[in-house]
Amino acid sequence: VAAQVALRRKIGPLPSNASPAQKRTRVSMVNKAIKKMVGEVESGSYRARAAKIEKLVQEQDPKVLVLTYETASAATQPLLDHFDYSIIVADESHRLRGHKTGITKAALKLAAKAGRRYLVTGTPSLGNPLHVWGQFRFLGDFLVPDFWTFRKRFIVTAPGNHNFILGF
Repeated sequence: VAAQVALRRKIGPLPSNASPAQKRTRVSMVNKAIKKMVGEVESGSYRARAAKIEKLVQEQDPKVLVLTYETASAATQPLLDHFDYSIIVADESHRLRGHKTGITKAALKLAAKAGRRYLVTGTPSLGNPLHVWGQFRFLGDFLVPDFWTFRKRFIVTAPGNHNFILGF
């Protein structure tokens, strides 16, 4: 979004009577610029991405950041230290499922700083009721304090085999 605004300022407004070809060209130019900017951050190793994000938030003071889970995971500490935000949105939030995964741990740290948290997904659970824990925890620790409390309170397991889920 920030890239689109900056690019539109640079190339000026599109005339209201622009032809369909002019509109397609403009959309293509904006998309290429965004892909270039995203590629600059997304490329490289885990540490390289973290360094690029840290440099970006320190030097440019962006108002909005759109990151993949992997990049946010790589740059968790720089984001917490240098990026001032109050809203966080997790798209495809079903990826926040395991209590031990790096993506979930990073998302929970980042969510703790935000006053408002939003989840977006078309698939809240991939079949295992334990997978919704990360999404609930992302919304707030008042919903589910930790994984084991969530499991004990909401999951029914077979007697003698706590790995076999009977219900929830």
